[in-house]
Amino acid sequence: MTLNFADNTSLTALQINASKRFYQNANRDSLEIVFDPNTVSFESLRTTFSDPAKLRAIVIDGKYLYEDYTVRIKLALEPTVISEETPDSAPVTEDRFIVIIAQSTYIEKALAALLSSNK
Repeated sequence: MTLNFADNTSLTALQINASKRFYQNANRDSLEIVFDPNTVSFESLRTTFSDPAKLRAIVIDGKYLYEDYTVRIKLALEPTVISEETPDSAPVTEDRFIVIIAQSTYIEKALAALLSSNK
């Protein structure tokens, strides 16, 4: 899956899950994005997902537009189960970068607009 950001940069993800979650006293739409650490660095993810200008608009696979997902909830390297345990074999896990971002609330966007207009 390809994520295209507002500044025309892109990253390739292994998996993207959309959900609602409660974070910082608000119910928010969120995206959990899984990356292969062999194809993307932690530093590039940290830089990309720390820049609100890039996150103003994210297009996934050229079809799905997500706007204002500027709140980074999580950025971590975690073991992920690739193959479940069976009676004959142990589970197979691999390390994956997990990024969770959430949509800004109306109040957060209004406050940002107010602060930027006062400069």
